[in-house]
Amino acid sequence: MYNNKVTYIGRITKDIEIKESKAGKSYVNFSIAVNLPKEMVHTDENGKSVNADFFNCVAFGTTAKLLAEHTHKGSRVQVHGSQHEDKYTTKDGTKVYGVKLFVDEVGLLDPKPTKADESVPVKSTKQMTNYEFQTALGGDLEPGFGANEEDYSEPDDSLDDFIDF
Repeated sequence: MYNNKVTYIGRITKDIEIKESKAGKSYVNFSIAVNLPKEMVHTDENGKSVNADFFNCVAFGTTAKLLAEHTHKGSRVQVHGSQHEDKYTTKDGTKVYGVKLFVDEVGLLDPKPTKADESVPVKSTKQMTNYEFQTALGGDLEPGFGANEEDYSEPDDSLDDFIDF
């Protein structure tokens, strides 16, 4: 059983640019700011108020394209995925350790309108079936996903009572 699953609701900290791996896979690296509860707001060593945590994220394929095309700095999103250790060595030889969220699902809580969809609101992945989500960007199905609608399950609505969309 795989228990490494987290969900955050926050705001994107800067505009997202889509990139392509050497293997030709689309991806985006981005971070989100998640507000702290009032009782956890504190001041740092410089006396500055700290009222949010920041999480580094990465998304691939159609999820990456959706984020790049329909969000901007300040967009409110819900991300769901798994956290993994992120370690690397800088050019000067310093080892850096952290945690990165590998995003499996994303909900666009206030998407950026484009010319094509100004009159039609973009659904969040919470409101779409998996098939609708995979084909939302012109039928660009990810390898490993079925090409027929019956190969996809309906989204789980069990959190609708707890999350204000």
